[in-house]
Amino acid sequence: MKRMHLHAGADLKALTKQVLSNYFGKSEKFYYRIVRGIDMRPVQPFKETKSLAAEDTFEMT
Repeated sequence: MKRMHLHAGADLKALTKQVLSNYFGKSEKFYYRIVRGIDMRPVQPFKETKSLAAEDTFEMT
């Protein structure tokens, strides 16, 4: 994508389905939908927790 000067979602969104098909073949449909916020995959809200993190913020002096 970098070589095609596609650096952000807006760059992909500006392309037509035909151009996306020329660049990405079968994946064209995925890219066309995802940059427009269309995602029909089921939501899986309860996934296994794989890691926990902690963070401390210190006052700057």
